[in-house]
Amino acid sequence: MDNVTLVRIFVSSPMDAVSERKLICEEIHKLNKIYTLSKGLALIPYTSEDMFSQTGNHPQELVNRQLVESCDALIACFKNRFGTPTLNYGSGTEEEIEIHKNLGNHVAIFFSANLDHELEEVEQIEALQAFKTRIKNHAYYEEYTDEAHLRSRISTNIIGYVENLISEGNLPIAKSSIAGLFQELQSDFSKLLFSLGSKWNVIKDTHQLTDGKLVASDLYDLLIQLGSEVASITDGRQGAFLEDINLLAKEAYELSVWTFTMGGARGAESFISRMTVLLSNLDHLKSESWANYVATSIPS
Repeated sequence: MDNVTLVRIFVSSPMDAVSERKLICEEIHKLNKIYTLSKGLALIPYTSEDMFSQTGNHPQELVNRQLVESCDALIACFKNRFGTPTLNYGSGTEEEIEIHKNLGNHVAIFFSANLDHELEEVEQIEALQAFKTRIKNHAYYEEYTDEAHLRSRISTNIIGYVENLISEGNLPIAKSSIAGLFQELQSDFSKLLFSLGSKWNVIKDTHQLTDGKLVASDLYDLLIQLGSEVASITDGRQGAFLEDINLLAKEAYELSVWTFTMGGARGAESFISRMTVLLSNLDHLKSESWANYVATSIPS
């Protein structure tokens, strides 16, 4: 299959539902494996974490311009918080929902049925419930009880959305070759890697190495997401590429759970050395031609 039709899905949530947001992206990746092979569709999830750094505008405006407005559908998930107000709306998630509603795009909203009323931020739950009442007759939403239930409902919703696009002949016009998808992935990866590399350089200079473990954790998440996206696009045919990604992810994970000791193999200098090598290897990976990846050894 040389060309695919892109279906970009923006996944939105307040910060207390980050794990649910990742879960939704996982479900989209699973379905992508089916639709890429059988229908020539590439289902690509985007979140605010995919935004690259830029100055000069309100953060929400940057998210909107770089990601939200270019997507074909939106899935939003709420847990206990409504979110942080923006210049125009009660929260960033509400603003992203309204953008897609105004564009006439598919919008699906999921609310947790198990609110934690013991939280100190009572106003957050009140704002969330008020929003739920406001959209009752204006947007599709449903409740979920736990992660397994959310996975099931997300999968059903996306399948219904995609099958409706197919049956009505209303597919997005954006198309790309497999090589084009790799170029897009590589561009997004490079921007996020640059941001994390810059953060590490500051941490290294200030010797706040505990924060370095958080950078390693972010690198691990980035690599796991990359591996999932590569596998879904190629149905696992880029075996050597995936193998290298998994090796780098393993190293990032080991650094993310590092226990510091006074000197030796678990000392600060060892941590800095291994982080430096990891970032160098990632920079090497970034410079490869992903669409024609050759199984070369990552320098160590």
